[in-house]
Amino acid sequence: MTPMERQEALEKEYSDASILAGIQKAQEAISQGRVTEISAGKRLIAAAFPDAVAAIQEVINAKTKGIGGKYRGLIRRTDIEVVTVATLRIILNACATRDACLIQDLYRNIGKIVEHEALLAVLTEHKKAYTERTLNYLDTRHTTDQYHRYRTMCAAAENVGLSWEHWSAEERIGCGRLIMDAVYEATGLFQWTRMPSGNGKEFYAIEASPALARVLQDAVDAARAIVKFPPMLVKPLPWVSQWDGGYLTEWMRDRSRMCSLRYMSPAHRKWILTGLKAKEAQPLRDAMNRAQSVPYRVDGDVLELLGKALATGRPLMGLPKTAPEPKPHYPFEGIDMENPTPEVAEEFKIWKRLMVNWYTEEAQRKSKTLGIVIKVAELRRYIDEPELYFPTFVDWRGRVYMRSSINPQNVDAIKGCLQLAEGKRLGERGLFWLKVHVANCCGYDKHDPALRVQWVDANMDELMECLHNPLDCDWPEPDTAFTAYQALRELSNALELDNPEDYVTHITVAMDATCSGLQHFSALLRDEVGGKYTNLTDDGADQKADIYRKVSEVAMELLPSSTDKPELVAQWEDWGITRSMAKKPVMTYVYGSTLKSTMDDVALNMSLEGKGAILD
Repeated sequence: MTPMERQEALEKEYSDASILAGIQKAQEAISQGRVTEISAGKRLIAAAFPDAVAAIQEVINAKTKGIGGKYRGLIRRTDIEVVTVATLRIILNACATRDACLIQDLYRNIGKIVEHEALLAVLTEHKKAYTERTLNYLDTRHTTDQYHRYRTMCAAAENVGLSWEHWSAEERIGCGRLIMDAVYEATGLFQWTRMPSGNGKEFYAIEASPALARVLQDAVDAARAIVKFPPMLVKPLPWVSQWDGGYLTEWMRDRSRMCSLRYMSPAHRKWILTGLKAKEAQPLRDAMNRAQSVPYRVDGDVLELLGKALATGRPLMGLPKTAPEPKPHYPFEGIDMENPTPEVAEEFKIWKRLMVNWYTEEAQRKSKTLGIVIKVAELRRYIDEPELYFPTFVDWRGRVYMRSSINPQNVDAIKGCLQLAEGKRLGERGLFWLKVHVANCCGYDKHDPALRVQWVDANMDELMECLHNPLDCDWPEPDTAFTAYQALRELSNALELDNPEDYVTHITVAMDATCSGLQHFSALLRDEVGGKYTNLTDDGADQKADIYRKVSEVAMELLPSSTDKPELVAQWEDWGITRSMAKKPVMTYVYGSTLKSTMDDVALNMSLEGKGAILD
């Protein structure tokens, strides 16, 4: 096969795998009762919502006495639209799952949602600001478990002196039945079926109506592919317009366009599509075409090291552990947790925070480990290929990115496993900049380039020790240990020659920007202040400016004038506004971040740093 034929076959293989992966994901979501996570489920909720909410509203507004009237009164206290969406989600997921869902369980689950919303309504009416802060805390921690959210809101009610009595099972089931009966009449989404039980009796369970069953099957048949982009074995097609460039086959090109246009208005989309093929966009197209025309290859030496590091199971060179950390010990066995002492209650709060952190970190560990393992398999597949290319695209900000899960812009462990297919002689200045690259990879990247070279020369023995014993040394910067290893190997090979300038290297010198959004704005606006703190201008200092630290310092200076509450000023002066707290808001400000998103970011940072609640 010719290289072009091999590339077309490769794209066909990846497109088939993408389609199968999309179908499998849809099937799993439906069979596991997660139909509302896929687009078809969301469309079903949107279509059924108007009729369902109108039917529920009609039922609760009916003027009847007795038990039914009591339940209508309980439901009226809630946000009916929220209850309707939650009910539709419960019904659709129950209809899709393989396991039988009993009628009583569904009534009870919907009733719990109603109870939660009723509590939220009462608490909001009693103390709105406090309620919003509590909800913001739950959202920031990505707490989706309804029982956990309900318990938290109960604790909030107690904290503000609000008496809340938990609903009985009868009240929950009664409310759930009223709502579900209304949805049944209005939507036709489900039906009841008799199921035999183990003792010879029968019970009622929910199942999808014939119409809904057809929709669910159509959703599987029309599932969107989970697109997996391969590297290219030949040069990508040059970019001409949004749909013309990159991969060879039409299927891949249709899913890997020149510019990502998600979340844009039709007017902005039209303006960009017209501009991408205009004469004025030729410099952008040229830059993208040049970047995707650079051939790479797999660095087998670094890939072998990565495999050995993963095999140890230890968190070496910035890798995640392959084994989980033990769960925090539960110290309350034999203790009455229904009526705990104040000391036990406080200790329980600490234990819960530890468990939340454990679950969060464990999910991240699993995700990172799986991602690295999959990418290592991809790298090994292409280890004998003389040239690999990575088609480019731009995001809505105009930043250029590369396709494929193993591209040179990936995490450090994958980036270090790639090198340029075409080497280049170091030359007169090459050795200098190779040392700068070593310093950058070792975390010494905030100083003048000449000082970075001096740092490498002064620490050469320790750096060479890391090169020769990479799995047994303390890397200066673990998060970039693999690119540091690659750079040190090149430096060592060059220094072994009589004339290091003659060494032919296959790696690039990486240079990081300083808050590039503000950097670009400062350049365009000729902003001397912004240019100084984003390092566009050289002020003669030995160390680079730090815009995030400067903002945190200015914020602390302005603190006394920002509020008339001395206790609040004292609290923040005690905590301090840290660089990490300022980083994300500063970085995203030029991309249109809102005040709410900024508050959420700061609140999350405070939580991770163990800070308590802000004083009222």
